[in-house]
Order: sequence, then structure tokens, then C-alpha cells
Amino acid sequence: MKVTYTNNGLEKVFEGVGNGPIDALQKGLEKELGIEIRVLDYNEHALTSGSGAQAASYIHLMDVKTGKVTYGVGISSNITRASFRGIFSAVNRLFY
Repeated sequence: MKVTYTNNGLEKVFEGVGNGPIDALQKGLEKELGIEIRVLDYNEHALTSGSGAQAASYIHLMDVKTGKVTYGVGISSNITRASFRGIFSAVNRLFY
């Protein structure tokens, strides 16, 4: 999977491989940023109903090196995108 993201205003791209989209994103972020993270818990639910429903994703993430934990939240009409936004939210809270 190829991921395009913005870091300090600069657009960057990395690739990740895993047994699913969240695992692939985690492994790609670890390699790209030189971090080691663990997803401790993951939950999702619809915020509204219907074909244009928004989904919320909640990620409980740990920095393996320090043991520090935090949560991230992502919202999108696409549940995979909501999950990715949740992971980026948590990574930003842990490291930046």
C-alpha cells in the first residue's frame, strides 16, 4: 500500500506491507519515521446512518520504546480512511 502524507508542509510518500490496511500503515510508519508503535485497541462506529454516513475510528496506541500510550480519533465516510486518520492522530500525539 502506498501512503501520501504531509509532514511540516512537505508532501511525502511511503509504502507499507502487512496483513491488513492498519498493519500495513503501522509497519510503513515505523520504517518511515524510525519509530516503534503497537496498536493496543481499535474501535469504530457509524456517526450517522445512510449511504453517506460518517464513521469514527478510535485507536489506542503505544510507543514501544517509552511505554507512553495515547488515543487517536479519525472521522471519514470511508472506514479505512477514518482508521488511518486515527493512527496519524495518535502518532502526532505521541511524537510531535
